[in-house]
Amino acid sequence: MELNLDLDELTIEEVEAIEDILDAPFESAFAPNAKRGKAMRVLAFITMRRTNPEVTMEEVGKVRITSLGGGQVDPPAPSAA
Repeated sequence: MELNLDLDELTIEEVEAIEDILDAPFESAFAPNAKRGKAMRVLAFITMRRTNPEVTMEEVGKVRITSLGGGQVDPPAPSAA
């Protein structure tokens, strides 16, 4: 299974869930020298829950991520309102 993650498509509720699971601010998952494996698993988990609420973290660990926000690893910058 492959998954395309687009950080721009995350909802506020999903970002909060990611922060709760990581027990850290969203930005810290993508800080320089940060370990990204757990953050990528959590991003995939949250994204996959949209279509499969029964998905487990173990299942998500076997997913191949084909793209992360168009190849960018930095979280999206807040848009000007």
